[in-house]
Amino acid sequence: METDQRGGALMIILQKARIILIFPTLLLMGLMAGFFYAYSSSVMFGLDRLNDAAFIKAMQHINSAVRNGLFGVGFFGAAALSFVMTLLSLLELRKPSAILTLLACLFYGIGTFGVTVIKNVPLNTELGSVIIETTDTIEAIRRTYYADWTYYNDLRTQASVMAVILLMAALYRLGREK
Repeated sequence: METDQRGGALMIILQKARIILIFPTLLLMGLMAGFFYAYSSSVMFGLDRLNDAAFIKAMQHINSAVRNGLFGVGFFGAAALSFVMTLLSLLELRKPSAILTLLACLFYGIGTFGVTVIKNVPLNTELGSVIIETTDTIEAIRRTYYADWTYYNDLRTQASVMAVILLMAALYRLGREK
């Protein structure tokens, strides 16, 4: 009997944790969706107007500058909260809000975090090693980098936006569940 009471109390605590954590998770996912959207909708179009050498130098500077605490809080914070929210959602899969939360976290974890780590970061690292003054193929490097990087950025933008939409739907459903 005592074990059942402790188990029930633990479930209530975990349910409340999911309710509380949905807000910062939504905020951080939303910030990241906006960050990636800004690149898809304007930054890369502006950088594309630069000559090859200026484009490569600008991206090298951006890629260096983006490694900072503000970006880290949003990017890694959303990933960490997504992981926690995934675990909490797995405990309540009978609830629509938990399924929506799980889907949102998978979109962010795979489509945003995963694509960034597996695709965009290696592209940035490779571009960072280019020494413009000693490279005679900067046009090809730029063309390939731009095409690949924007493709993967568009994927992570769409995944982030989808994660936000799904988490908003989960929050809506959460308010209607018993």
